[in-house]
Amino acid sequence: MSGRKVLIFALTSAIIMPWVFSCGGDNSGSPIENQKIFGEAMENFREGEYDLALGGFQEAAARAPDDIKPVLGMTWCYLMKGEDEKAKAMMDKAVRLDPDDPELNAMLCWRYLGEGKYKSALACAQKTLSSSTFTSAFQPSLDDESIKAAMAFAYFQMRDYTSAAEVLGVEGEGDMRALKEKLISEIEDALR
Repeated sequence: MSGRKVLIFALTSAIIMPWVFSCGGDNSGSPIENQKIFGEAMENFREGEYDLALGGFQEAAARAPDDIKPVLGMTWCYLMKGEDEKAKAMMDKAVRLDPDDPELNAMLCWRYLGEGKYKSALACAQKTLSSSTFTSAFQPSLDDESIKAAMAFAYFQMRDYTSAAEVLGVEGEGDMRALKEKLISEIEDALR
């Protein structure tokens, strides 16, 4: 092989082949293709087609194993299908990928409330509310108000009525009736 052919081969190997692989020549596919798969899964999720959405999220996760978004998508699908143990397993996987993700912490907040782990729920709620980027892509969405309701519930269960009242904006910690009514109202709104 002449010197020029060796140079062309080396350039092809060093520049062109990595570009080809990044555009779908390997198992992970291109980022654009993965975004398309994820977008289709989100559309299926919004339409209530949870099995189809789950398949799309699984494919997106296989193509980008370090991306938390498809894992959160799988978590939501399992939750909507009533498969709580599988949802918990996906949340645990998501924690290993990015324990500070605001949407994950919103989900964990409600999970920990259900498990009676009120201090953990509060820590997750505070992480979520302190994030300037928190918005939920999924419906039913978790928003700031639902997270505040979760915080108030956790405080209430821990008998810290002053903090529960502050989170809910209820005047006067001594008015337990108003606090309970506001708490019930906020939780009902959060669960809709």
